[in-house]
Amino acid sequence: MTGNSAVNFGVDQGAKNAHSQSYASLFANAEIPQKMPRINRWFRLDLTPVFFSILCVISVQCQSPESAWEPLWNDKDLDGWVKFLSTPHASVSNLSLPRDSSGKYTQPLGIENDPLEVFSVVELDGEKVIRISGQVFGTLQTQDDHGNFHLKLKYKWGQKKWAPRENLRRDSGLLYGGFGKPGGFNHWMESLECQIQEHDTGDFWAIGTVETNIPSRPITVGGDNLGSDWFQYHESGPMRKFGTFMLERGKRWKNRRCIKAMDAENAHGEWNMVELIYFNGNSIHIVNGQVVNRLYNSRRVMKNGTILPLTQGKILLQSEGAEVFYKDIRIRPIDRSYFSEFDL
Repeated sequence: MTGNSAVNFGVDQGAKNAHSQSYASLFANAEIPQKMPRINRWFRLDLTPVFFSILCVISVQCQSPESAWEPLWNDKDLDGWVKFLSTPHASVSNLSLPRDSSGKYTQPLGIENDPLEVFSVVELDGEKVIRISGQVFGTLQTQDDHGNFHLKLKYKWGQKKWAPRENLRRDSGLLYGGFGKPGGFNHWMESLECQIQEHDTGDFWAIGTVETNIPSRPITVGGDNLGSDWFQYHESGPMRKFGTFMLERGKRWKNRRCIKAMDAENAHGEWNMVELIYFNGNSIHIVNGQVVNRLYNSRRVMKNGTILPLTQGKILLQSEGAEVFYKDIRIRPIDRSYFSEFDL
């Protein structure tokens, strides 16, 4: 986003009054101040304090100098990142892994075992970028945990697609708040996901034992996921819980996903900018300058019912059946000073 970016945060008065209490309760334990801020003239003044909080996060980051950003990727190699590859599809050949009687592989490639160079650094358009081939499902993860940050990266799709997704939309993902073992939930580390997929970038997916709250409304969708009873982020919609444990019969996937507000992606072959603001378990997904999803009060749900706030964890990029390139991965820590527009 640039200093001239404009985002429509209009909220109708009825919805604002109906949900102000629920929003306030979600932020009760957050460090986002609840006082009315001094904000610039571009923003409306008829919003709840919680929405003011988000507006000022966006406003401040638009004006923040580039020197405040640090490279999360060093632009030259994969030092500081960990490769993990799950169990390959049966169509992958020339691997020294056991197969069962049906020809399916029976174990993952594991950590730092990448004979196919699924993860690599290549030259593209005159600069070094991360290439993820997508041939085997897996993740490229940070060595360290991260919380209370603003992250931005650029991605664009390549041409190759692989089984079992060779006839589906190109797919990857930005995972955050990651915890546990790589591949601990299906092929992935348990985490929150900002989806990176053709026409779906910015969607939320719950991976593993996590839950979050998102204001949303029902929607019928097409594409790879045909049907009704899905939910789409809507700033004035009722707050709804999303998570892996929300397994209503026949709706397992639908309870784990909240669709983004709009398709803000650029055309195939062009670079896209994704930004992620993650503060005390609350997060904002931004695609090419447009806020497309917002999560509140993200948490882990333990088997014994104990709930733990999910405020930090690994950051991961997915390999999920499609060739994709990443570059300009930058991060900056945020704390109360990031909300300098507030009258504390």
